[in-house]
Amino acid sequence: MKTPKIFAKFDFGEGAHIPKAIHIQCSNLYRHWRERLKADHFTKCKSLKEAERACPATIDLTQWRWLIYNYWGNPKQREKSEKNRANALSKKIKSACGAKSTARIIYELELEAENEQEVNEDEHEVNETNGDPIYLKLWEKSKRHKNGKFDDEAEIKYKAFKELHEKEVREKGADKLILDIAYKEVLGYRPGYAHGLGKGHPVLSKDGKKGRAELEANVEHLQNENSMIRAEFESHKLEAKKKQQELEQKLQLIMDKIGLT
Repeated sequence: MKTPKIFAKFDFGEGAHIPKAIHIQCSNLYRHWRERLKADHFTKCKSLKEAERACPATIDLTQWRWLIYNYWGNPKQREKSEKNRANALSKKIKSACGAKSTARIIYELELEAENEQEVNEDEHEVNETNGDPIYLKLWEKSKRHKNGKFDDEAEIKYKAFKELHEKEVREKGADKLILDIAYKEVLGYRPGYAHGLGKGHPVLSKDGKKGRAELEANVEHLQNENSMIRAEFESHKLEAKKKQQELEQKLQLIMDKIGLT
């Protein structure tokens, strides 16, 4: 794996998982950018020649020609693209979280839950029956669209999650179901695949246990997600520091002009 040039710009700290996490994030960003590029400047064109003339000003013409003739225009790639498109359109439940991964949404929800618990403990108002469980919040975050609605099938599953939550509270006084178990209860069990929880999520066995290899894979996946979040934070911090330095320099110039230094 080649080291991205981004390492020359920022200090990401140490850790064997960091280069892999950065590589995954950069690959995802590139694929999403290329997808938007295709939709805006290639798909709408009636011929390859017309697509060539639609080359964006920010793209090198040689590279653009390779994309339209050797990649997007390649018969095998077109066939693969059509199959993927048909599969996407046939899905009864469509994702509503965009480019954000399910693993990252889970991580953010867990952080929110920890913060809420700390606040409740400080205020001595701990009540386990209050608030929606993480599995309900995750389904809403990942399946409710911007118009506030679910797909028909997603709406049915949401009601099933709600019924599961109400049953747990009614029968046990509190809903303490973990995310994996709740999803398995509503979405069903699939060997080798954590249904609804994204790629890389450890798979439960039929008895609800996780294998060591799957747990290790989960740890590595979460480490990658954490590294990407930390990388974004450090990037914003460096940008803010740079802006502060620029403001200080401008202020110093003004003070020099008016003789305050």
